[in-house]
Amino acid sequence: GDCPEIDFPGAHNVTTHIESDYRKMELEGEQLYANTKDKFLKERIAYQLIKLHTDDTEAMQKIYTEKLLPVRSESWVNYAALLWVYTFKNGAESDYQLSRVFDNCEDKAARCVALFDADPGAIKLAKNGHEKAVLLTMELMQKPFRVLPQLKSIHALDPGNKHFLLLLVREIN
Repeated sequence: GDCPEIDFPGAHNVTTHIESDYRKMELEGEQLYANTKDKFLKERIAYQLIKLHTDDTEAMQKIYTEKLLPVRSESWVNYAALLWVYTFKNGAESDYQLSRVFDNCEDKAARCVALFDADPGAIKLAKNGHEKAVLLTMELMQKPFRVLPQLKSIHALDPGNKHFLLLLVREIN
């Protein structure tokens, strides 16, 4: 169930103070972002701004779109931010974006598989055979049973799929 609220003298002041600190950090981050030309710093500031908004998926998406995407980076920070944005969402778009993180950021791959919903609409968002194979790979990683027909599909779509050998060994064993 829900945790009970603990009431103590000054509790409202503590909450107000925390909210004020978050708002202050957000404003400082916005100012830093606006005042720097450095791509490296812009990317990291945008990432921190996203993390300040974990309770507001629309705000995270907006920051990602307006501040991080224009940096045009393929660094781990871009994919870590993308994971933050789509950790709190579901559906085809979420699965597609999680597959991009899975494919490009090894240290986030397990989390992406755990969050992956295998929405059938995600495959329609894939831009090429490689992206389709990544989506199928993630789906198979969630299935602990025989998947030989799907393995054939992955190999046909992307013969160089970096996870194919892992899936094949699992199929054999």
